[in-house]
Amino acid sequence: MYCLLCQKHNAKNEQNKSETFSNIPSTRFKASTTFDHFNSKKHKDSVEAEMLSRVSCFQKELDLRVELKEVVLEKVFQSVYFLAKENIANMKAPSLIQLMQNTGVGELNHFQHTSPSTYREFFLTLGETVASEILDKARSVGCYGLLIDDLTDCSVMEQMISFIQFFDPVKFEVNTSFLSISNILEDSTSANSETLFKVLCQTLAKKSLPLSKLKGLVTDGAAVMIGNKNGLAAKLREVNPNIISVHCICHRLALSCTDTNASLSYLEEVQLIVTQLWKMLENSPKKMAAFLKCQFHINQILNPDDTVSKSQKLKKACNTRWLSFGNAVSSVFANIPAILQTLRELQKDPTAFGLLKKMNNCKFIGTIYILHDVLPKLSLLSRVFQKGVINYADILPSYQYTLDSLLEIRNNKAPISKFMEDLNSTLNVLELTLSEYDSTYMYLVNLTEQYTSALSENIVKRLGSALPVLSSFAIFNPNNVPSRTENGFGAYGVMEINILFNHFYKDSDQALLQEITAEWQKLKYNLLQWKADIPSDISTNSSDIVQWTILKIMKFIGVSFYPKLGGILEVILATPVSNAWPERGVSKVRLVKNRLRSSLKNDILNALLNISINGPPMYSPEYYNVIKNSVNNWLASKNRRKLPSASANINTCISDTSDSDSDF
Repeated sequence: MYCLLCQKHNAKNEQNKSETFSNIPSTRFKASTTFDHFNSKKHKDSVEAEMLSRVSCFQKELDLRVELKEVVLEKVFQSVYFLAKENIANMKAPSLIQLMQNTGVGELNHFQHTSPSTYREFFLTLGETVASEILDKARSVGCYGLLIDDLTDCSVMEQMISFIQFFDPVKFEVNTSFLSISNILEDSTSANSETLFKVLCQTLAKKSLPLSKLKGLVTDGAAVMIGNKNGLAAKLREVNPNIISVHCICHRLALSCTDTNASLSYLEEVQLIVTQLWKMLENSPKKMAAFLKCQFHINQILNPDDTVSKSQKLKKACNTRWLSFGNAVSSVFANIPAILQTLRELQKDPTAFGLLKKMNNCKFIGTIYILHDVLPKLSLLSRVFQKGVINYADILPSYQYTLDSLLEIRNNKAPISKFMEDLNSTLNVLELTLSEYDSTYMYLVNLTEQYTSALSENIVKRLGSALPVLSSFAIFNPNNVPSRTENGFGAYGVMEINILFNHFYKDSDQALLQEITAEWQKLKYNLLQWKADIPSDISTNSSDIVQWTILKIMKFIGVSFYPKLGGILEVILATPVSNAWPERGVSKVRLVKNRLRSSLKNDILNALLNISINGPPMYSPEYYNVIKNSVNNWLASKNRRKLPSASANINTCISDTSDSDSDF
């Protein structure tokens, strides 16, 4: 048996240092033993120490500090998480803690870990906690894909940023998360494919992600990435032959538009004019003010009922931004009268006079109308490819819609008809005329046909290689499955399964193909039953139906019923087709590691990006779990320096306690 007071104060016998009744239980169950201990000096010292601690304000403060230890740390970690999530400088953490103390968060008065290195540990611990949750899921799945891009940050350091994509079997959704950012030239003098391969392998080894599970790699299409012999993808296939290398579909679309503009010289000239116009206004506050005033007055004339007229600046056309030319053209299209009137007022300026001569004609304005009608179709397709999670099943419907839209514009010449109507209404102040017999009209007609045809050809050229695979996904639409009594039921989908197998399992044994085909034959009966279960909100969208079916196979039927087919579906879901996420990551790096924070090391940069990109939203249940786990991880990482206990050793209780009080 124990004595609670002696145990609490860790009492020891002064002569023989015995810890009976405190740390060592007494085994003599007699009343005399209890009475003797009650009258012993060791027990009396414990009673005196207890009574003294109950009236000591210092001891109460110390006990309160121990009691609130985790509460205080959780509040501090929440503050640090807020700074990282909102991309606020790390050095603001002490100021934020001080502000919270001054505004009434009394618990923070007990916070003592205020050194810069400790705050750095807080950020690193939070980043590691967020990353560990993602990595634990990624390690448990059958396969994953990588999205890779390179960048040069504000400190002129060449970095490789990577994201990971996999199918989450718990939430039954595709998960795309930030993985790592690494200094490419840390141990090398050239960012060639060998260096990229070495850095990527080191990253995967550090994250404990087996290279054998890597099934898909999407890049921007640079030769160092997808070169057939010496590219990064080729070197990865030497280790894992099953890796599928994908050229980002967004980059393909942007390249198809660039190829089209290069083939039509006047379109390049229009893009140059729009860029020069933006530069002229952006670099001169006086000219910008004149343009905005002119825009305001013209909008009042053209739209007298619009009482709230907002000023709109022109947009910049940037070749490195996907289809940003469309936004620039839209801003010019909406302000043609204001732009030309401003140039007339500023025509004493050589740049303004030159732009006025090039823009004040039906050829230029008609081309703007054509671009304004065509480019939004391409921007819509690009936005579909850039959305958060996309796989092969999403591509074909949007691809076909864009081609049909371009064909419709080519046939009905709607932009030219709209331009001729506006010349007699909103553009009549320009005093321009155009008839069907003018050479300019014929030029615009030919330009419409050439532009839409060239766009369609380049899109098919850049994206058409994926069409057989894209078309094969239609077999997972239950609405396309023939009934069992029809002749085509037995052969339905067999050819498409072969196409998918040859794309995702190029070098695999044909026995695996036979097993997948056999599982497909059984799955068709399930697809027939699922026709009636298709949700009404997606019943008209074939892409959503295919997504719903694939997830239903993975969720309700389970891979155990269709192990081989389920495996290929998991590969399909884990294989990325767009490099939009690394592009977003590059933008986030520019935001986090800016000119004022250019000295950030890669370990803290990785932590900040993990919190900012992968971290759960503030005040969500997942957020509180991250905070709690981070506190536990930080406390367990090493022994923290602690103040001595008020009664660690009670030889002379009063003197020990007074010594502790004076030390405190």
